Amino acid sequence: MQTTHLLNRAPLELIFVGLFVTMAATWIAGRWIGVRDRARCDEDARSHASGMHAALLGLLALLLGFTFSMAAQRFETNRDLVAEEASAIETAYLRTDVAAEPERLAMKDAIRRYVDTRVAFYEAKNDLKRRAAIVAESRQLQDVLWRHAVVTAARAPSSVTALLLDGVNTVLHVYELRLHAVRNHVPRLIMWLLVFMSAAATGLTGYVAGFGNKRHPALTGLVLALIAFVILVIIDLDRPMRGLIHGGQEAMLDLRDMLHAPLAPSR
Repeated sequence: MQTTHLLNRAPLELIFVGLFVTMAATWIAGRWIGVRDRARCDEDARSHASGMHAALLGLLALLLGFTFSMAAQRFETNRDLVAEEASAIETAYLRTDVAAEPERLAMKDAIRRYVDTRVAFYEAKNDLKRRAAIVAESRQLQDVLWRHAVVTAARAPSSVTALLLDGVNTVLHVYELRLHAVRNHVPRLIMWLLVFMSAAATGLTGYVAGFGNKRHPALTGLVLALIAFVILVIIDLDRPMRGLIHGGQEAMLDLRDMLHAPLAPSR
């Protein structure tokens, strides 16, 4: 199981505070330099600094939009794969009825345990050791399912048993897709570039503000907080297994409840 970078591991509260403090520090430093350079800068120099400031803010806005789009697309992919995986597992579970004993009961039991591991993988959140153990257990259950499906198809080859093999194969395929999606984060270079750009933009904003005499600490703090919050949402979208925005496991949880529900007594 691969490790994740700092922005993906750290608590969201700490990230927000770190972003806000960093941008506030660069703004204060920029304003101090702007006040120092105020007297020796002519109108052309101030106009040039203002133009660079506008360009940097535009570049930051472009980068924010681009990164947000990447994170949102990844979030949607993860959420859709949960529903797709639950549907594939339910289909495979129903198709086990074509198998004879003892394969039928063994496969149904393996699928129930398999669903438990899929839910547990989500609940493990950022516990990498636990997630690695759950992945290993899921692989073992996949081997059990596949072996019993192959035995069933070999014992009674037909189009019906072929559907069972296809159902189990789909479960394995969707599992790999979902595991890849969970591990596929927004590239760390882009995330750190976003942090650097926000700090640089606020620093230049402070520098331009240093040319004037008025201060607007409340408004400045609000803008910095909003920028930090937008970056925080991007980071949160990039890790749907935990945080404020959840990827949604309702389909898998409903499937687990259905598979573990006691059978209704026959009349």
